[in-house]
Amino acid sequence: MRTRTSLFSLVAAALVALPLGCAAEVAPSSDTAEGESTAADEGLSATKASYVVLRHDDRKCMAPLCGGFWIRDANRPTQKETYVSALDLSQSGLDDGDVAKVTGASPSELVLAGKLGPVEKAHGTRTFVVTEAYRGMPGVVAASGETFYQAHDRTPAIQCIAAPCNNEIAEKLNFSSSFGFTTLSVTRAAKPFVDQAWLARSVLARDAIVSATTHDGAKHAAGYEKVVDASQVFVRIPSAVGPCPTFPLHQCPAGQVNVWTRSADLCRIPAGCATPGICPLYVPACAAGYALTSWQSAPSACSAFACEPTFLGE
Repeated sequence: MRTRTSLFSLVAAALVALPLGCAAEVAPSSDTAEGESTAADEGLSATKASYVVLRHDDRKCMAPLCGGFWIRDANRPTQKETYVSALDLSQSGLDDGDVAKVTGASPSELVLAGKLGPVEKAHGTRTFVVTEAYRGMPGVVAASGETFYQAHDRTPAIQCIAAPCNNEIAEKLNFSSSFGFTTLSVTRAAKPFVDQAWLARSVLARDAIVSATTHDGAKHAAGYEKVVDASQVFVRIPSAVGPCPTFPLHQCPAGQVNVWTRSADLCRIPAGCATPGICPLYVPACAAGYALTSWQSAPSACSAFACEPTFLGE
């Protein structure tokens, strides 16, 4: 006699086989997620703000008909580009110095939020009215075909029985989809000697945008880590450095000097006293668009170095 297996028992068996960790989450690919409109032929709006990427218009004709920018929504690569004659930053809240950080960047190193301005009667052109501006790392090119995200810590954090815990949230620009992930990697976005802790904090705590892909990471008891792997990081302008607190210096004994560490906000923090020792004579050279900074560090008061985007100090 054959025994009929109930659907309930099959589901129960499958549930028993699952590892005791956090609930599984699947990071969407760059394809359209369920419930999203492709908006492939949807143009930019003069009433609804969106995040856009841009390129310079190199056509040769009389301004403002040429010489502006071609823009489209981020994460909609098939959307028809819209020509705008200029960027209008009057509603961005940026001061003159920060406006210069935006206008002085290569268009490929910018992500902007805003909407189309009114039609200019004389020529029928529009500007793009910018409300938020994000500038990428100098000399870094976002990899083709990647997705633009903003990310932040999950609040409240998941209390996992077993690792991995997907306690970070990535939100896809211009779409309502999001997913949990475990680890943010900014290695591909960092030129040599760029502080990767600062880059990661800019993303998770200061609204920076990443161009990234997702993949599985290390395997744990409850499955694989979910990694967001960024090829470019666009920090929000005004760029976030500090604010740095003021610390009193240590009163070092004779023969010793103050040494420092740096926080993920690029703030120097006193780390006590150290006896100067033999230090390497090597001084790194920063890539174009970066400036070298240094500080005395433990254990021998030798110089530690970092390369920081020059626009941070402009």
